[in-house]
Amino acid sequence: MNVLLIFLLLVSCEASTDSAIRAAEKAAEEAATTEEAENIAAAEAAEAAAAPKIIGTPIKIGNLEVAQNDFPKWMNWDEANSACEGLGNGWRLPTKDELNLICENYKKIDSAAPYDERYLIENYDRINISGTFWSSTGSNYKDIMWQHTYFFNPHAGLFCYEKYDNKREHCKVRAVRAF
Repeated sequence: MNVLLIFLLLVSCEASTDSAIRAAEKAAEEAATTEEAENIAAAEAAEAAAAPKIIGTPIKIGNLEVAQNDFPKWMNWDEANSACEGLGNGWRLPTKDELNLICENYKKIDSAAPYDERYLIENYDRINISGTFWSSTGSNYKDIMWQHTYFFNPHAGLFCYEKYDNKREHCKVRAVRAF
């Protein structure tokens, strides 16, 4: 009889230990899920707060509106596409043809800057239009998208050229929308 009581006591302790372990694991999973949801909500709130700063006063070129500012961080293509769509109201990544249009109208995009050679030589890295930007235009290769690179050469002026690169690379992002 004593053996039976000891056996039942051991089984009972083991069962309650298993229950305690399962309860602790479940609590940890719920806490992780809650933390993840809070992180997602915080990121979405930050994106919503950034939208007015990015869009600013849009610049109109033909039937295209160009956001006044670039996104502050360089992004891979998927991040860039999501960030532009996250602005809402039809904002998106520009096509490569629209990036050409932006390049052709760079003085209109950064209208506060005097575009003499001396200014460009001294400030080319701060002009909004300089850098490599993502487009929404795909290529014939999987995970490869078109980009535009703009740069100022003191001897020849502003250059714009098209190239394509892997979607994992990080580039600048400027949103557009049709109106």
